[in-house]
Amino acid sequence: MPPGFSSLPTVHDVSDVGLQTWPARRPARLHLLQVAEHCLKSAKDLSGLLLLYSARGSAGGLATLTSAALEGGKNNVAFGAVTVKIQG
Repeated sequence: MPPGFSSLPTVHDVSDVGLQTWPARRPARLHLLQVAEHCLKSAKDLSGLLLLYSARGSAGGLATLTSAALEGGKNNVAFGAVTVKIQG
């Protein structure tokens, strides 16, 4: 059995545990997002950055990404970044 469960957990049980521990894990989550951003930038993974900035709602990140995508000829990523930025 998974730790903290006396029987096989349901999706509802797992989500309850996750929601209870979510605030306590904030520093770890932020660190992981910063590491992910650094890795995506280093790899020049513009699609990954689009996903990350869209999920975070980072208008500044999306603006920077739009410029980088246009300079690199990645028009699909630039379009996605502008669309998300406008809707957000």
